[in-house]
Amino acid sequence: MIDVAMVDSKAIEINHEHDLFQQSMQTGLEHAIRCGELLIEAKGWTEYGEFQGWIENNCSFAYRTAAQYMKLALNVHDHALLNNAKSIGEALKLLSKPKEKSTSRPEPERELAFSWPKDPDVIAMQEGIQAVRQGVSKLTNSTVDRSMAGHLLEMTRDQLANIVKDINRHIA
Repeated sequence: MIDVAMVDSKAIEINHEHDLFQQSMQTGLEHAIRCGELLIEAKGWTEYGEFQGWIENNCSFAYRTAAQYMKLALNVHDHALLNNAKSIGEALKLLSKPKEKSTSRPEPERELAFSWPKDPDVIAMQEGIQAVRQGVSKLTNSTVDRSMAGHLLEMTRDQLANIVKDINRHIA
């Protein structure tokens, strides 16, 4: 005869283990997103074209994994979507599902966006980004006055953080 108490006890244990698994998957996803945020930050410190090599030399995982982490971090605004994921792979699949296509014509401002790469202000902005990267590289490698270099780097980081907040407000 089957011991009902033992079966109930096993069911409780099974459900408990399942709940722990679900929690660990969510925690794992949170760690993957944080890793992506840190990678995005590190990418800003590297010279153009050197990031993949930096990952290969400094990280214990492949560039493809880094790209997946960064994709999660960049799409963290789809938090409700990510909460439904049971794994990092599933989260990436959810993020890659095509969004519904609009049948209406794009707004005139959106059409003009494709002409921006040739706009002098956009070109100046891109040159400014490159100048900031070069300045950060010089300050990071400075041996003359480390405290002043650190202070300037902190000021630059704070200014860039404010710029990113402004950008996020405009594109949201």
